[in-house]
Amino acid sequence: MLKRLVARLSALGLLVSGLLFAGPGVTGASALPGDLTCPALQTVTYNPGLSLLPQPVSFSSNLVLGPCVSLTQPSITGGTGSFQGTGPLSCVGGSPGAFNIVYNWNDGSSSTVRYTLTIDLKPGGQTVITTLGTVISGVFVGDTASHTTLAITTDLLGCLSPGGITSVSGPIVVTFL
Repeated sequence: MLKRLVARLSALGLLVSGLLFAGPGVTGASALPGDLTCPALQTVTYNPGLSLLPQPVSFSSNLVLGPCVSLTQPSITGGTGSFQGTGPLSCVGGSPGAFNIVYNWNDGSSSTVRYTLTIDLKPGGQTVITTLGTVISGVFVGDTASHTTLAITTDLLGCLSPGGITSVSGPIVVTFL
C-alpha cells in the first residue's frame, strides 16, 4: 500500500511539473479549469534554514500572480499574496500544518484561503508541494483552493551546511474550483 501511495504521489509531482512547465502557447492560466486559475512566482524564506533533520522552522512567502483567468470574476487578471507560519520542516520532508493566504486581486477585492492539507514531495532534491484548502472570506468564498508549488534551490548541498537552505523560489499555480 505504501508503494502505491509513493507511486501516486510521484505521478502527481510529474503532472504538476508538466503543468508548471508546459510548452509555448500553453500558459498556467489555461492549464486547469475552474472559477480562477493563476500562474505565479513565489519566494519562500526559512528561519532557521532547512537542514536534513526536522526542526521547528518559521517561514514566510510573497507571491505575484498573473495573468489570471476567472470564469466568474473576469475583472480579476492578477494579484499578490503572502503568508507565514511555523512547522516542523527539513530538506527531506515535513509539513507546515494549516495556514492562511490572503490574495489581493488587481480589482481591489481579496480572498482569504485556509490551507489544511499539504502533499510535499522532494524529487531530485527539489520541492513539489500541493496544498488544498477552502476560500473562507472574500471573493470566491466557499470554493476549494489548490496551491501547487515547484520550489527550486540551486544549492543542493545547502542542507548539509551549518545555515541550511534559507530561501527557495519558483513557479506556482493557484486554482479555485
